[in-house]
Amino acid sequence: MVEKNHLLIAYFGGSKEGATDVKIWLQRYKGGNWSPPFIADKEENVPMWNPVLYKTPNNSLLLFYKIGVDVQSWSGFMKRSFDGGVTWQPREQLPPGILGPIKNKPFLLRDGRLLCGSSVESWNSWGSWMEVTSDYGYTWQKYGPIYIKDKPRGIDGIKLNGTEVIVAYNTNSREELKMAFSNDDGDSWTDILTLENSKNFEFSYPAVIKAMDDLIHVTYTYNRTQIKHVVIQLTRL
Repeated sequence: MVEKNHLLIAYFGGSKEGATDVKIWLQRYKGGNWSPPFIADKEENVPMWNPVLYKTPNNSLLLFYKIGVDVQSWSGFMKRSFDGGVTWQPREQLPPGILGPIKNKPFLLRDGRLLCGSSVESWNSWGSWMEVTSDYGYTWQKYGPIYIKDKPRGIDGIKLNGTEVIVAYNTNSREELKMAFSNDDGDSWTDILTLENSKNFEFSYPAVIKAMDDLIHVTYTYNRTQIKHVVIQLTRL
């Protein structure tokens, strides 16, 4: 959410995931319409991956993403915008061993630090870390690893009011995507909406935000061919 009624989304796209023509794209929603996508960054003959947009409290935009021939060898990068995504500063490479948020937006802690969920995949193994920056990406600290036995499905969510939380998540596979709600800070959950459920289709990488008018916006990959945008009014659920 750049400002009221003004959205900006980021995604990677090309002939297929991991192909050398995959670039980072941005697309703007304003005045009730989506503008054509435009390239945020590209690297000749090297694929790009997993962009994450974040708006700081001082209204600058951070765009995190990865570049590399595959997931096991990618490196973390970022760009900054100080005018709502109209122009972007030159690409910055993150320090060695720091990848930035892998696919979910960071959490802003009370002390002003950004908490970024990160992970590393290797042959037959997957581990996660927490990467923390107190100056919006200029310096970093890393905590972990945190080992998880089963590789988790896609999930993203936001805190609403008080103890209310809402998430979009894949169930047992990427063929189904649901919304769930908690009114006790995540101790218990109720499914409130099935966004997608189609066999042999894929609905992945959900991203959730709350707009200034209290509407919930969800974007996700639709069968690896398009980006779908869903607007939810909680009072109607």
